Amino acid sequence: MNTEPRFRPISSLLSDALTTASELAQSEAKLARAEMMAGLRRAAFGLALCAIAVALLAIALNLMAGSAVAVLVEADLGIGPAAAAAIVAGGAALLAALLAFAGKRALSDATLTPRRTAENLRRDARMLTEALTDD
Repeated sequence: MNTEPRFRPISSLLSDALTTASELAQSEAKLARAEMMAGLRRAAFGLALCAIAVALLAIALNLMAGSAVAVLVEADLGIGPAAAAAIVAGGAALLAALLAFAGKRALSDATLTPRRTAENLRRDARMLTEALTDD
């Protein structure tokens, strides 16, 4: 049995180190892309909610302005057309504000920073530094 240490040429060691570093960089790039795509999906969902809020506001204004104002005016409550229109517009604006808030919250939750990738890169850099300084 041969128990002598086996020495490899420096060129072989450097080649292995470069190959490993390249594979590590490719893996980190894949992770960063996956994290970015997840963040973009969440952002798209938030934007969709905002678009729905705008569409509902337009629909609400058209429907409410025509029918609700007429109902309030004709209900003999002593409300004039201007006051009835203000009441209806306020309700539509409140609904739009609630939907816009939900959309904004979804957008703020969508982070585009690849946190896991950054943590892995810091860890890898620390390990490389330790490996290079260990003699």
